Amino acid sequence: MLKNKYFLILISNYFAAQISRFSQYTILIWVILEDSDSAFSVAFVGVCAFLPYIAFGTWGGVLADRFKRKHILIVTQFLLFCSSCILFLIFYNKGNIPYLSAYLVVFFNGLIYVIEKPSKSLAVRELLDSGSLTRALALIGFTIQSSRMLGPLLGGFIISLIGLKYSYTPILFIHIFTVFSLFLVNIPVSLKPSVNSYRNTFISDIKTSVDYFFNERILLAVMLITIVIHLFASSYFQMISIVATKKFEVGAGLTGVLMSCEGMGSMLGFFNIMIMKQIKSLGRLFYFGALVMCMGIFFFSLSNNFLLAAILIVITGFGFSSFAIMFENIILRVVPINIQGRILGIGNFVIGFQIVGALIMGILSEYIGVTNAIRLTSIIGALLICFIVVRINDINKKNI
Repeated sequence: MLKNKYFLILISNYFAAQISRFSQYTILIWVILEDSDSAFSVAFVGVCAFLPYIAFGTWGGVLADRFKRKHILIVTQFLLFCSSCILFLIFYNKGNIPYLSAYLVVFFNGLIYVIEKPSKSLAVRELLDSGSLTRALALIGFTIQSSRMLGPLLGGFIISLIGLKYSYTPILFIHIFTVFSLFLVNIPVSLKPSVNSYRNTFISDIKTSVDYFFNERILLAVMLITIVIHLFASSYFQMISIVATKKFEVGAGLTGVLMSCEGMGSMLGFFNIMIMKQIKSLGRLFYFGALVMCMGIFFFSLSNNFLLAAILIVITGFGFSSFAIMFENIILRVVPINIQGRILGIGNFVIGFQIVGALIMGILSEYIGVTNAIRLTSIIGALLICFIVVRINDINKKNI
């Protein structure tokens, strides 16, 4: 696995792109929080970030099945580079951007991520054999989550040290690397699309994948649990900045530290999966991670100490790692190769339910307070996951 130079370049690309993504996320949340001072406005960041999942999630999967993954990845990274150039010039000349414009940037970044994500996942499968797949996905997850930890740290310290005016300078250089590194990767094509696949419409391709999805009960359970997580758990992340500034009364630097703790926990979780000799049931590890995530969020909402809150977010990230890595792993092992991109696209669409989750979190935060909203949604999430596991027992099978 580590001897494959193209795989190593792709990992480096993952790492750099995710550092840029989460650095921007932290910078833009800070812009919105400073301008609006509203919990709902911060929660609305989640709506903008995940709206592309609902609107374009399935399209990214269809594109991955129809076109060369390398071309898709180069085009999407080039578009992010162009966006960074524009934002660099705006921040440099004006020192800030209107917080409504920050929402547009979050939406655009989310759109690009949704389009490229299935292609990146399938590129990994094509570069490696099936025996290396779980560890490869865990290694990629480790690098992504390390960037999830370092990204908010970088974003927070950029604001603290050099201010918003120069905040996009390092991000611009990162995107130069992500574009040019992809030209060095040779991604083989294991299955060429047939002539008929080009004649099919996007709608017919999506219909085929939806029909398969509802006939495979393991996939149904995985997708339902994913919906629950994004409705009642994931939206806590953007509220960390409010908890940090309002409850613990810390500045941008320590806010970035707290937001990075989930990435630290995820790194530990992915490393744990990499060194595991055998995983008896991918499904059990998947829903166990989801439950740990919900309970970590619940106890985070109860904490009154900054250090304890940081530890609980680390535990939450540890649970997230099992949930996230097994999501793609199960799809790549259960689904036929010719429709994997489309099923991953449906996975993107399902992740888009975080829009509703962000709205729920924002509305509840306005009426019952941020910590109470986090507490209530995490408990609902844990109960629903238990219900799904009991009702769809196929997820406990040992042969996936």
